[in-house]
Amino acid sequence: MILLFVSEGSVHLSSDCANSPSMNFLSLTPPLGSGPADTSEPDTDKKGSRLPPACSEASGRGYSGAQQPPASQTPRVTAPASTMTASDLKVTKVDFLKSQNSVQHHTDAYETTSLVVRRGQPFLLQLTLSRELRSTDKLALHFSIGERPMKPLGTLMSLNPRSTRDLSGWHITIAKSSGTECLLSVTSAADAPVGKYGLSVKTGSNTHKPENNTVYLLFNPWCEADIVFLSNEAERNEYVLNDTGYIYVGSAYDIHGRPWNFGQFEESILDACMYLLDKSKLKMSSRRDPVIVSRAMSALVNANDENGVLLGNWSGKYENGTSPMAWIGSVAILQQYYKTKKPVGFGQCWVFSGVLTTVMRCLGIPARSVSNFNSAHDTDENLRVDVYLNEKGEKLKWMSVDSIWNFHVWNDVWMKRRDLPSGFDGWQAIDSTPQEQSQGIFQCGPCPLKAIRDGDVYLPYDSKFVYAEVNADKVYWRVTEENGRNKYIKLNVESQSIGANISTKAVGQNRREDITRQYKFPEGSSEERASMQRAISFLQPSGLVPRAGFGAIRPMSVSLDDVDGRAMVQNEVVPKSGVELAITNEKPLYPGEPIEVVITVKSTAAGSWTVALAGSCQLQSYTGKVDVNLGYIKETVKLEGKSEVRVPLKIAPDAYMKALAAAEDEEHVHVTAIAEIEGTPEKLTKEAALSFEYPPIQVQMPETAKLNKDFTCAFIFKNKLNVPLDNCKLMVEGLGIFKMATFEEGDVQPGRIIKSEVICTPTRAGEKKIVAKLTSNQVKGISVEKAITITH
Repeated sequence: MILLFVSEGSVHLSSDCANSPSMNFLSLTPPLGSGPADTSEPDTDKKGSRLPPACSEASGRGYSGAQQPPASQTPRVTAPASTMTASDLKVTKVDFLKSQNSVQHHTDAYETTSLVVRRGQPFLLQLTLSRELRSTDKLALHFSIGERPMKPLGTLMSLNPRSTRDLSGWHITIAKSSGTECLLSVTSAADAPVGKYGLSVKTGSNTHKPENNTVYLLFNPWCEADIVFLSNEAERNEYVLNDTGYIYVGSAYDIHGRPWNFGQFEESILDACMYLLDKSKLKMSSRRDPVIVSRAMSALVNANDENGVLLGNWSGKYENGTSPMAWIGSVAILQQYYKTKKPVGFGQCWVFSGVLTTVMRCLGIPARSVSNFNSAHDTDENLRVDVYLNEKGEKLKWMSVDSIWNFHVWNDVWMKRRDLPSGFDGWQAIDSTPQEQSQGIFQCGPCPLKAIRDGDVYLPYDSKFVYAEVNADKVYWRVTEENGRNKYIKLNVESQSIGANISTKAVGQNRREDITRQYKFPEGSSEERASMQRAISFLQPSGLVPRAGFGAIRPMSVSLDDVDGRAMVQNEVVPKSGVELAITNEKPLYPGEPIEVVITVKSTAAGSWTVALAGSCQLQSYTGKVDVNLGYIKETVKLEGKSEVRVPLKIAPDAYMKALAAAEDEEHVHVTAIAEIEGTPEKLTKEAALSFEYPPIQVQMPETAKLNKDFTCAFIFKNKLNVPLDNCKLMVEGLGIFKMATFEEGDVQPGRIIKSEVICTPTRAGEKKIVAKLTSNQVKGISVEKAITITH
């Protein structure tokens, strides 16, 4: 504790450390003027308080404390007029000036009664005293964090007005003093530990602890001295302040945005994030560093270690929790977790990413959800994923250790990397989906995007795994049985299909932005080849011997005698025949209607070719797990010169609707084609993942509404499918407008219209969004969002 004696010509500082009963006195002599107190009110708030200046982005230094007034305006402390002792002085009130401070710190949206500020930036405190401050009065201002706050650790701050910045990097000035009111400007260190601080004020033998003495301190992307500083205002608005957005799902050439409410400002979310910080067991010194904090949060958002937030579940069985498809945002998940302190069921990759975006933005670290299409899960980081097919072209799901997901969603966070060589600042990839352990627990990142792009996969953290997700080669094998043993024939190598159309929400716009070039150079370019060679030098990939195992078991040994077409270099073969394959669907895929797909075999060169074609159709989840084989074709196709032949593949509704309704996850139609050209060693493969389409939800509401004035929002859905939708459930949420609500709609027959209404009372101004999602046995998720402008 710091005891402060203020007189006309000097300031005397007394140190009353929490761990020592002794007192040491320090005398400082800043130029406290003796003139009258400043009575002018430039830049005042509604209470007449002088606001601190905003952080100057041009200074290059960040916040350095409030500007000190000239000597003629220095606040005056009255000399004693009687024999009263300084111990008679009491603090009767501390006003945290929440409304003014929160606007300056871009924290006014947080639903909390406590003050929320960002580090490295001034905030104001108004002290009301029992009488005017006198020269012999003792005054102490004490900020603390953690269970055992100590000054040497930077967890106990005792601040002296008008002194130079102390060793903790915190600073305090008297902004104004008039009568019994004393206005202080406090600036925390730009590298202070983030978390919940407590405030107490001591005057002599009296200690005043405000009824709500909590101050939340967050990272500050607005402050140049903070290593999460982001210079672009539009990007700060998107990656820190935007509480809604999209997560992109589907397949590489059928991408759609799934609305997601991040809700970082909603009730209890900030406290949930503080609870996660405490649960991480990070040292307070580690809470200064967003690299360490973001890595810890990537571990705690999943529940695989230390009972984190979300239980991952890809089994299709969700009886004891909520299906991952049913969530429409992070708020309900984090609120339930904070209330029960138990993991919430259930999540898959987009849910993990959505929650991690919420946590990062809530703590003040710029963050975005990122979707990688054709994402490789390369368990042994050898830059190769093996795909095993039978003679019909059907995937043999039981053989593969690695997998290729239609999409995988992780996160990018923005920060400087002072722990790495220069040049690796900026976006860093982190991932909370529990895939592989890193340093003994399920966590991933942060990994610099520049390291991924350049092939510097030796850099921390988990750069090899992330690099493989966007750069692995896909190797196709046909498996046949001969004499009771599996025979492996290499069909094809695809070197450019993994890591396609990497996507995130565009800044300030409701559209998809392709950020593939931030992760990798153009396929086939000299830069891309150099990056791959550099990565391979650190990875030492194995040769083209197939790796096959059962489930999570490590690869079984494969005799080299059983392998046909081994190669130590994974080169993609360019067909000399000019034969190409394409897969298209003739019309949109609606549940209950036939699946009609066309496999086109095309020759782009002169000559006569006979092609043995095999094509298969399967229902599979987005992770590549095959749920049911729907049908296949085998035909011989003859091509003369530059020509093409279209081969239809049609699946009747009866062949897939029962499996579609029984599956708990959203299913895709996966088509695989194999073409072998007679008289040549050429073998071609082609895959396509097709998504079902659904009738839309319509939202009826006004375009604008008034703050705190009710309006009605209606959700209308007509079942235009020719099959009933069983166990329909409609979930709706409007951040700052209404809490999440659920409507049980029962079974909805073909042609039936359902309508649900919500009475909305806006509590926050600005553009707000309402999100709705409909789920049923047959349709796992139809989402919609609509914006409304709330005015005062």
